[in-house]
Amino acid sequence: MRKKKMEDLMLIFNLEFNVTINKRDMETQKINNRRRKTVLPKTDQIAQLDSLAQYTLVHLAVFNRKRLGETQRISIEDYRDYEILEDEDVAVYTDTLSREQIKKWARIRFTGKLGKNTALLIHRSLGFRAIDLILHYRERAGVNASNR
Repeated sequence: MRKKKMEDLMLIFNLEFNVTINKRDMETQKINNRRRKTVLPKTDQIAQLDSLAQYTLVHLAVFNRKRLGETQRISIEDYRDYEILEDEDVAVYTDTLSREQIKKWARIRFTGKLGKNTALLIHRSLGFRAIDLILHYRERAGVNASNR
């Protein structure tokens, strides 16, 4: 008799206790989510970041004579794996102007349309500053971190 009562009690405990805890947990989560303060960037800041991103994309496409769809395929990893010429390679060029210009540019390789490998030239100071600024503020602008 006592064993049966104990089993009934355990059954009720297992069923009711889980439901009660889950319900309270869900209520607590809803309250916490409602009370969470989210600091959103100002509309003009989002507009500035958006126009910087569009300008940078168009600049890369026009300068490199690529379609916008191709330049959109560049991933963050592709950007970070840019290539520059080493000093030994630059020394081949005799005139100083050519050597100075070569040092200002970097090459980004990425997979283009139909899986073909392609590359872009990017100015190491201007282009890198613009893209680094976009990457720095992308989380604040609400860009999903999985969007690479």
